[in-house]
Amino acid sequence: MPEDATVVPSIWAMQRKRDLTTNAITKHKAGLNLHGRKQEFGVNCYETYATEITWFAMKLMIVFALVFSWCLRQVDFVLAYTQPPIEMDMYMELPDRIEPKGGSKAIHVLILSNLYGQKQAGQVVELFLSIYDNFFPYLHSFWLFLAC
Repeated sequence: MPEDATVVPSIWAMQRKRDLTTNAITKHKAGLNLHGRKQEFGVNCYETYATEITWFAMKLMIVFALVFSWCLRQVDFVLAYTQPPIEMDMYMELPDRIEPKGGSKAIHVLILSNLYGQKQAGQVVELFLSIYDNFFPYLHSFWLFLAC
């Protein structure tokens, strides 16, 4: 690790999934996220803007589909945030209660792909998906629906 590199802490995100009818716990999920609030602008993040679609725009697309007889398909990008490569070298601390075999606590991990929790994660995903604009013309602007 370079001496001038800053290290961003990590956070465990724990969730309990429940059955909607009985409220019984069906499964436990855990994810390792980057602690985005500890990132510093100009050091390990530069641009955090990412476009979002509003409910009005989504409803307008559905109305257009009804008026012009379009066929709409829902697109779900599985683990979309973790697919693109990271835009710069970033180092992450190991989370609490994880101790490496050597006993050293000062181990930092080089992040190779985008992670949930980063401030710039949404923008990196959007730039990654903009590569496919030639193949799917509505993917960049309205990526929830495709006209068939």
